[in-house]
Amino acid sequence: MRILIIPHVGETFGHYADALSIARELALRGCTIEIASTPRVASAPISSGLQCDFHPIRWNWSHNSCELDGLSSEFVTRILETTEDLMSVVKQSSPDLILGLPGFASTQVARHYGVPHISILHGVHLAPLIEWKDTTVTELAVLDMCRKICLGALNDAFQVLNRTVGLPSLDYGTFITSETIFIPQPNLPFQKLDNMFITQFIRASLGPQFDGDQTQLEGSCYVTFGSGNPCDITRVILLAREVFPRVVANTGRLNLGPFPSGVITRSFIASSSLAGHVAAVVSHGGVGTIGTFAEWGTPQLIIPTELTQAAMAIYSSRAGIAKYVGLESFVKRSRLGRQLPDFTDEELILAIQKMHNCTSSTLTIPSSGAEEIAERIVSGAKEYLLE
Repeated sequence: MRILIIPHVGETFGHYADALSIARELALRGCTIEIASTPRVASAPISSGLQCDFHPIRWNWSHNSCELDGLSSEFVTRILETTEDLMSVVKQSSPDLILGLPGFASTQVARHYGVPHISILHGVHLAPLIEWKDTTVTELAVLDMCRKICLGALNDAFQVLNRTVGLPSLDYGTFITSETIFIPQPNLPFQKLDNMFITQFIRASLGPQFDGDQTQLEGSCYVTFGSGNPCDITRVILLAREVFPRVVANTGRLNLGPFPSGVITRSFIASSSLAGHVAAVVSHGGVGTIGTFAEWGTPQLIIPTELTQAAMAIYSSRAGIAKYVGLESFVKRSRLGRQLPDFTDEELILAIQKMHNCTSSTLTIPSSGAEEIAERIVSGAKEYLLE
């Protein structure tokens, strides 16, 4: 089976890391893998033992770059560029199946060429289906913003591609009910549809293993805001150091420091090499990071920097996986982008102290969502691929 995987890549590589984990599992099961994404990930490390063709495409937009009250001409231009490139890749590749992360950009193209399509969704993409009780005013405002993107900007984009490129007519409601969808968020508190499969988190992390003394990790706090997030996290690192004896920080592309003793910095660290060792995690709320440490029951704190992460923060809080700070900023500014949200030093220190007083549980999840997804895809299309 030839499978074309199409992951969206923003400032960080979360979807791409997930894509590689799934690709590796599919390849182990005899599938031929091709990946289409932005050229920025072409130099990123490929999973060990995975061989695949890479197709560069223009992809300079996301839900974080769209207006809630309509699509700008610039945004329309960018989605047309991506669609043009995707159509070319699909014609060239002739895949048996397309797997989209999250899938909004590729589902219409797949339908145009009659290729079965599967989407992997989480966070912001599921907001129209979520109706939680006892939700705070702030959480309701964030979820409402997510719904406006799905039912407003996303529907508008589908209509533009129908009118200008001739892709099949589509809207969010039809999309969400008419193809197989995997949701790698176990225990997500919502009423799933029959075409949806909730899996374990996808164990996904890019970058080198931690190269320091493993004993340095015991009792430490890990601070990471992804591989490409431009936020200056110096303040977060220093406040975490006030509570924990050691802090391990993934600084990405930023040249941060100098820091006091007890702070260990690396440009890139594979989160998987820290899981089960660090005592707590402060992150932006990337689904890969959350899932990696949730398996070990590691206390986590989310400081979201974009809407997807804000939705992830709400889910994680509901599921008992993590706490959050800074969510109120998404009520004040509908498009926060890549900025740290508003919070006081006292607020963050209190949240970190609560993590410090928690005890991690042991690993209890036997499988990865990547394995589950790959096994379902390979085991029998008749069982899950919707015609």
